[in-house]
Amino acid sequence: MVVVLSPRAQRERDAIHRRIARQSGAARANETVGKIMQSINLLEQHPDMGRNLEGGDQLLAVPGTYYVVVYHHHPRLETVRVKRLVDGRRIVDALTRR
Repeated sequence: MVVVLSPRAQRERDAIHRRIARQSGAARANETVGKIMQSINLLEQHPDMGRNLEGGDQLLAVPGTYYVVVYHHHPRLETVRVKRLVDGRRIVDALTRR
């Protein structure tokens, strides 16, 4: 299975690193992005480990962080496309404002 980060996910990864480095230092930023990438790399062997969303996408919570990975598994193409890297706190905030 091949895992590919979309351009948007790549930008979000870089923005996460910059934001955390600015707030908490480079070591914390490297640790957090490392955890995100470790979870993404698990999708190579376990592409359906996330929770199913409407529309065929899946959601994977990154342990030890607030981040979630939104991805789509394409079994015929043997590919996982990471679409978004999102701070899960924003999802909760959006849901509770309704």
